[in-house]
Amino acid sequence: MSEHLKYIQNGTTQFFATYVLANYCMPTLLKVKPSNLINVNKIFITNEIDFFKDIANELEQFDSCYSILYEDDVMFIILIYNREHLFHTIILAENERFLKSFGYEFYGNIINSTIERLKQRYKNYKNRTMDFPHEIGVMLGYPLRDVEAFINNKGRNYILSGCWKVYHDVDNASKTFDDYRRIRENAIKVIDEGKTLRDILE
Repeated sequence: MSEHLKYIQNGTTQFFATYVLANYCMPTLLKVKPSNLINVNKIFITNEIDFFKDIANELEQFDSCYSILYEDDVMFIILIYNREHLFHTIILAENERFLKSFGYEFYGNIINSTIERLKQRYKNYKNRTMDFPHEIGVMLGYPLRDVEAFINNKGRNYILSGCWKVYHDVDNASKTFDDYRRIRENAIKVIDEGKTLRDILE
């Protein structure tokens, strides 16, 4: 997070919020990816209310939302997501079966119930009563086969490491990693030029 210092020194919480989204979340904002998970150290947030207000305002332009999965004295763990894309990702038959095996329920408001279940499981992980909820990989748009292989191999024996640990279809994963990188670099370039994230759509 040290690279963020120059953006905070620019003086505004809004600029920092914009930078965080540009650097970590543009594939979600552009509907290429259902969600992103970001860790934000509180030391970089001068005003938490303003920070989340600015995050919400930026996300609204891209039909996206945020949810705080976990908070402690040091850090916010935040899920940035596009409701429609996330919904269609998790209701895929194979993904739904997989998530149900971890106690996720698929009735009522599926997005809200999924996020609430994830919050509880993440809290249990932080309280050291369970392992990390690796099923989040499905919500982040990772291929189910890779998520399952990661769990079964305990994070070892992968053949490529990038946005996720790859066990199958390296060529497609490499292309996806390159796409995400180009999207990020373009977003950073746009805000470095003094433009807004909305300018990316024009």
